Amino acid sequence: MWNFFISVKLAIFTLIILAIASIFGTIVEQNQPPEKYHQIYEDWAFALMNRINLFDMYHSWWFLALLVLFTVNLTCCTIDRFPKMLRVVRNPKTKLDGNL
Repeated sequence: MWNFFISVKLAIFTLIILAIASIFGTIVEQNQPPEKYHQIYEDWAFALMNRINLFDMYHSWWFLALLVLFTVNLTCCTIDRFPKMLRVVRNPKTKLDGNL
């Protein structure tokens, strides 16, 4: 489970999905009355978009779950990599020469 959450592939995948979802959230006007959506979209498109909460996407459970997943991934990656990075910063292998 830990290896899943420290995966860089998970971070990239989550960022891509968040970016795509944000594009949809920008294209589709948010928090409008249902009548306005019925005027713009056909019945099947309205039903699908309403089912996945695309009209209030930024408050939907799946968007918030993506944000939580990214937060957990970022936190786990930081916890996993921070001690190694701190050792490198405190004890660099290369020293700068005084003759610059």
